[in-house]
This record gives sequence, C-alpha cells and structure tokens, in this order.
Amino acid sequence: MSFREKVVWVMLVIMVVVYGGYFASVLQAVNAGIEVSEIAYRRAMLGTVITVVCLSIVGTIAVTIVSRGDDAEDERDREIDRYGASLGAVVLAVGVLGGLALAMIGAAHFWIANVLLLSLVLAEIAAGLRKVIRYRSGV
Repeated sequence: MSFREKVVWVMLVIMVVVYGGYFASVLQAVNAGIEVSEIAYRRAMLGTVITVVCLSIVGTIAVTIVSRGDDAEDERDREIDRYGASLGAVVLAVGVLGGLALAMIGAAHFWIANVLLLSLVLAEIAAGLRKVIRYRSGV
C-alpha cells in the first residue's frame, strides 16, 4: 500500500468516526424533539472540525513515520487524486446548492450550517472512496 493510499484511509476513518459522532448527536437532539434554535450545535461543530484537523495532522505524521520517508508522489498518485477530487467537487457543489436553497427559503441557520458541513464531509468521503477504489484496482 502506497503512502498516499495510507493517508486516504486514515482520512476516511477519521472523517467517518468523528463527523459520524457529530451528526449522530445532532440527529439525536432533533429526534428528541428539541427545537433546532435550542440545539447548541455551533460549539460542537467547531470542536468537531478542529478535532478532525488535529487528528488528520497526527494521522499523517504517523503514516509518514511508519512509511519511513517513502512519501514520493508519482504520476499515478496525481491521476488518482484528480480522479477522486472530481467526484468530490460534484458532491460538494450539489450540497452547496442545497444549502443555498435552504437560505433562500429562510430555513434556520442550524439546517443551513449542517447541510453545508454534511456536503463537505460527503464530498471528502466520496473522493476518498473513489481514490481507494482506484488504488485497489491497480490503476
């Protein structure tokens, strides 16, 4: 497994676990019938984003140490990165359009912020999965 593929796997795990926890807690509050204006999502959202950034840095450092400096990027890595990023861009664009639509109809900030964050997360996960599939297929 190449260095870049290891980093993609680390990012996928971090994003699924950390953002999954955030969205599970938000959905739990919504399902409990709490009014969205009463849900304290801002601090949780910020903490989640900071946690993902910190874990990503630590994870990348750990992969670098384990790989012992074998982090050279070749044309294949660049092609796979572009291939994954193209899907991520489409997912992100659709999600942002959803957030804009919510803003236009006057939805609560809670919904707009969470749709935008979800679209970012789904875009990154989609891009990561597409990269892993490409790495695993031996391209």
